[in-house]
Amino acid sequence: TRSNDASPTQLIWAPWSIGAGWSHYASALRDDGPTPSLGMIALRLERQITPNWRLVTVASTGATGRAGGYAAGQIGAAWMSTPLANSAVQLGIEASVGAAGGGSVTVNGGLIGQAQAQARYALSPDWALQIDAGQLRGLRGNLSSPLIGISLVSLFSMPEAR
Repeated sequence: TRSNDASPTQLIWAPWSIGAGWSHYASALRDDGPTPSLGMIALRLERQITPNWRLVTVASTGATGRAGGYAAGQIGAAWMSTPLANSAVQLGIEASVGAAGGGSVTVNGGLIGQAQAQARYALSPDWALQIDAGQLRGLRGNLSSPLIGISLVSLFSMPEAR
């Protein structure tokens, strides 16, 4: 049987972060053959699930490298350490998958995957600077590039019913 009793809801403050930054792909295979570098403007939204684990979404678009029509959207998971030795530095890893295309970048089918190592430096309790280094790959075809990135991250909390 179904009960019409409303269960009590607890309101908690859920940890989130949003970041804006720049990523540089060393080479991005183009439909006409060359592999020039590609600069991307990226927006990130993260939801902290545990003290170390986060769900991550990233939206990015080409800004340099003659690929202004290139765009990507990814979702993934990340792990971030606690601050190292009572410092403002945290280290982490992230993996994501998503869809990409446009800008004459060869993405055969549009599926991409990305893995990276991260270092985050807390500028204050609410702001951090993050540096990323890793690899982008097309899940089909020959798209493959090392990447580096930098972003400014805002840490905040939102109320959430539990």
